[in-house]
Amino acid sequence: MGLSISKGGSGDALEPSSSIVNSAPGHDEVETYMFRERYQPCFEDVENLDFYAPGGLHPVSIGDVFADGRYKVLHKLGFGGSSTTWLARDSVSGILVALKVLAAYISTKPKDEIEELVISRKLDDLIASTHNAARHNIQTIKDSFIEEGPNGTHVCLVSELAGPSIRAMSFSGGGRLQGSTRLRGDLAREVAKQTAMVMELMHSAGLIHGGSLTLFHNNALLKFLRSNVVKRPFSGL
Repeated sequence: MGLSISKGGSGDALEPSSSIVNSAPGHDEVETYMFRERYQPCFEDVENLDFYAPGGLHPVSIGDVFADGRYKVLHKLGFGGSSTTWLARDSVSGILVALKVLAAYISTKPKDEIEELVISRKLDDLIASTHNAARHNIQTIKDSFIEEGPNGTHVCLVSELAGPSIRAMSFSGGGRLQGSTRLRGDLAREVAKQTAMVMELMHSAGLIHGGSLTLFHNNALLKFLRSNVVKRPFSGL
């Protein structure tokens, strides 16, 4: 089993009906994007349609291709107020990847102000500078590119496809104790061990994983074996 600590996951959700202020240093003008909540999602795990507006999210459909046809969207993985995340296949390597499409109001910032890119570069530097085994448990961005759409310009981030979160495993039959939402003892010990090793490595480089314990449960993901990701388990994928 491998644990992968990801930055941001598919969340980073904004509070509904809030205004989003985008201001770059050195600019006197402040752009404010208002996403009024006119439609209430009737399902729990569906993003607010009002975020699909100029400056907001990019509309993506199953079967869409990105980066001149390199990445084909196969399924939806998650969403937040600042992004949506999709399962895609890389036509160059043949493997499955996670494709995160950032909202336009974030994508218009300089690259050195986009948090996902900045932190991923720091993590890449850390991984390259150490032989610590925990480096294999840190997830970083493998590719990035720009996508133009009806709501603006969007930065797209490609990372290794990871498995279910600790939270998801706590509620699944295979990962939890029977009749409980607690992880099985052997799985919990391995998760705790690998998490401690990753945190110690990140802290040694002056990096921390922010957010609440709930966010950590959502952003700490179990890794697939590479052989399971490369193979085509379902026809059409």
